[in-house]
Amino acid sequence: GSALRSEGRSGMPRVAPGPWPLAGGEGAMSAVADPELPDFWSPGKDAREASGGPQRMLDLVRERCGEDFTRSMLRVWKEEALPTADRAKLAHFLSRGEESPQAPPFEKHKEDQEEHLVEFVCKLALYAPEEWYQVLSGIPRPDALRNDFKVIGVAFDASSRLRRCGIEHYHRKLTERMAGQNAQLAGFPETPYVFYVGAAGVREIRSATALPERPPAAARLVSVSDTHLLHERLRLPEGDILVHAGDVSYEESRSPDAKCFDEYRAGGRPLAGPEFLEWFTSSGLGLAGALDWLGSRPGFEHRLFIGGNHDYILEQLGPENAERLCKEKYGLTYLHTARPPLKLALRSCEASLSFWGSGVSFAAGLDPSRAVRSGNAAFQLDDACAAGFFDDLRDEAKHPGLAAGAVDVMVVHTPPQGRLLGKAGQGAEALGRFVGQLQPALYICGHSHHPGDPVKDVWADLDGVLGVNAACLGVWNQLHGLPVVVDLPLPVRGSAQTVAADALAAVTVAATPPAGEARPGAKRPVGAAAAAEPLLKRQANPRERVG
Repeated sequence: GSALRSEGRSGMPRVAPGPWPLAGGEGAMSAVADPELPDFWSPGKDAREASGGPQRMLDLVRERCGEDFTRSMLRVWKEEALPTADRAKLAHFLSRGEESPQAPPFEKHKEDQEEHLVEFVCKLALYAPEEWYQVLSGIPRPDALRNDFKVIGVAFDASSRLRRCGIEHYHRKLTERMAGQNAQLAGFPETPYVFYVGAAGVREIRSATALPERPPAAARLVSVSDTHLLHERLRLPEGDILVHAGDVSYEESRSPDAKCFDEYRAGGRPLAGPEFLEWFTSSGLGLAGALDWLGSRPGFEHRLFIGGNHDYILEQLGPENAERLCKEKYGLTYLHTARPPLKLALRSCEASLSFWGSGVSFAAGLDPSRAVRSGNAAFQLDDACAAGFFDDLRDEAKHPGLAAGAVDVMVVHTPPQGRLLGKAGQGAEALGRFVGQLQPALYICGHSHHPGDPVKDVWADLDGVLGVNAACLGVWNQLHGLPVVVDLPLPVRGSAQTVAADALAAVTVAATPPAGEARPGAKRPVGAAAAAEPLLKRQANPRERVG
């Protein structure tokens, strides 16, 4: 990149990066330009005068982390991170000239030059070295360097912006590093794993290629969520139903994809029909690729999908257009708030399950872990609107069929308060009450990404309802979560629902094969509901663990 000029902009932190000596000069970096370092890392009178002393960001990194670390960090930036970046995303990010949050003593400034982006890795080094020190440099972290939790939100924001810039190198390395710290995830993600919830009470990490055979009186549901355009790195086992609980996209509202979609729509062009399908499938949008991937996973009778707060284009299409797009082009069943509970036939076990879903989530406020309000607000409500939202859902005239005992599987983007990594809030609290009212057999969500332990709170007993969080990413937006496989005993409603042949006559949605795949024949048919009874008794206590 070009040199970062000393005159700068009013208010910018003037991180004029250069290996100028710190006060005193002992052990300072050489004033001779290093050809192995990025072009902007060059000494000079202007840069030294603009630096403002050791409080400049790169100087502060060197002061805290050392000269070897700083040089290694910048070499990785130049030789590994930037060369593999998505240049279209990077250019789009810079064209927006955004201002990211800063920790004292630095101030906000427009980030519209490539040189500014190195500040993001500096923030990770300064405020979250426990996760990022070795990832950024390849050098083991000294034990004395710890996270600064007072401003950790600035580091979380920097991590998000790196992915928005199309710089994925560091997040791939973080995935490898964190998987390497867990013996149960050796080789992840190249070696595929799932979190398995067995009908007999098993709750554990399993190899995706070595799952037990599905019990004959159960339906196998494979769930993912929050794939955030990293879906192609996942390998899924086969099952009866595939569920995606939202956020296939990543920061879509501020992406080149949103710009492309908004330009298409601004021309008054249709959002459904042949013209739209032709444009959408040839657009190169991340959403199109994600839907194609989801609809082409083999071995499922049904593939279900809801939106999430990152899925801007899906929200802008509107529920009817999105439903039509998913079904006609990709063989997906799109669930949304206004759609009544949907009963799905399962030929594989001669049964049916009723599903209802919503992409709703509730806007989070600011706290030490969140330095700026999220710009990802698709399908999202303010906490203050939560009570009215759930009151509306309880209105049978507006939402026929959405009543206690009518839904077997509930798919909502966000978790309830205090469960499945759910945070506190009026909306999350009201959601928990609504789940308790509907009493589904299974509740599937995402939205809340995983901390260091990728299976912490991945399942919970929601007052008699089995709940799972199928988010596939960690809190740093790196791949760090597992698909969740649930063997759900049938019939889930006991005498209220049977697996008899006459129940299939009421089914409204038949199985849909993936594009280009022949409709599969029935497998492992079940002839009697009585076979499920032993499994139902074990499922009654979802806290039971086996093995």
